[in-house]
Amino acid sequence: MNSTVETIQELTDKEQWLEAFPIMNQLRTELTQKTYLELLEEMRKDGYSLYALYKDNRIVSLAGLSWRVNFYNKRHVFIYDLVTDTAWRETIKLYT
Repeated sequence: MNSTVETIQELTDKEQWLEAFPIMNQLRTELTQKTYLELLEEMRKDGYSLYALYKDNRIVSLAGLSWRVNFYNKRHVFIYDLVTDTAWRETIKLYT
């Protein structure tokens, strides 16, 4: 039986953001670490949240989202970023 520990956690500090950068960079390849941190700080002021899926204390997936409100959708979640580390993509396919 596979006994991996899985948790989902909001990333709220610079140390966590730096840990997540290599995975986010797989999706947003144009980002430098400096630009990533600068934009993340600014986006958080506008309601952006970054969440990580951890398997055995290692980030394997990220989701960047924001709660939004408009006339058409009312209150909803807008997903800006969704990425799984390339090293885990085949492994995750095996589970489905």
